[in-house]
Amino acid sequence: MDIVSNFRGDTVSDSFPIVKLATITRFLTWILAIIFDKLIDDHEYSTELFLQNSQIKFFVQPLMRWDALFFIDIAQRGYEFSKNHAFFPGYPLIIRCFSPLFQVLGFNQTNSTILGALCISNLCFVVAAWVLYK
Repeated sequence: MDIVSNFRGDTVSDSFPIVKLATITRFLTWILAIIFDKLIDDHEYSTELFLQNSQIKFFVQPLMRWDALFFIDIAQRGYEFSKNHAFFPGYPLIIRCFSPLFQVLGFNQTNSTILGALCISNLCFVVAAWVLYK
């Protein structure tokens, strides 16, 4: 049985439990990240500087670590600095295409870019869980 025929007869309801489980685990991980971000002091404050005066800071700061700042910067400004050349353009390009959806809802460019990145990352996680389940 090849991979293509494995997807043919399945219905959406067959895959619903894994999609539901993947979504719940992402939500619980996000809640735990918020809780522990408030309980444990950070040693790195670059996200606080990046998210100054942000209306979504409380919800996204725990998830904005390490390379996330570089990807957000590339999605907003492109490859402006040589340090950004270490990152491939696919993910920032998808973020840039997805973030205008949040600008329509009234978020500024930085917040809409961050929300777009979070949605894309979580959507990719759920899709990957579904594909691996199949």
